[in-house]
Amino acid sequence: MEVVVNITREDYWKFNAWFIRHLTGTTKKHWIFRFVWALLLLVAAGVLTLLHGGLGWIPELGRSGLGLVLLAAFGLLGLAWAFKTYITIQGKRLIMRLPAENSLVLGEHRIRIDEEGIHEESAVSTELHRWRSVTEVLRDGDYIFLVIDNVMGAILPLRAFASPAAAEEFLGKSTVLWKTATRSPGDSPGAE
Repeated sequence: MEVVVNITREDYWKFNAWFIRHLTGTTKKHWIFRFVWALLLLVAAGVLTLLHGGLGWIPELGRSGLGLVLLAAFGLLGLAWAFKTYITIQGKRLIMRLPAENSLVLGEHRIRIDEEGIHEESAVSTELHRWRSVTEVLRDGDYIFLVIDNVMGAILPLRAFASPAAAEEFLGKSTVLWKTATRSPGDSPGAE
């Protein structure tokens, strides 16, 4: 099965944005988990504040261990958020500066999948990525990503396919080929 795609800067950014979300655990499931923990910490801080004598300790942060701990915790959370935001903005800036043509990533790519792996041809390279090096096959919004070694991947915008059914067929075939190639020798074919 083969598809010809024209990878733009925006396409490459979407893959990297997915990667940043995936790497930092900022999927919806993780946000809900983080929100519940933040809510529990807030309730615990409120209870400790009431047990500590109300809000009278706020002006005395220097003498209150609880106040310093809360201040440090919120400061670290703020720094973590600022760092992730900085990395995201800088990443998009760098990607938007990539040359639009004759680059390893951007431009026209012919992607073919078979039992051997993912065959990718562009103006500057011809590559074979064996299925064992693929870590994920997924659809994210308007894209199909064949993630290779957790750091790179084949980017397939759905607009490259003749129809949504053709995109689903490609995704299904990719998933089957990947799972078949990465199945342990002792696994039975019907066990999935």
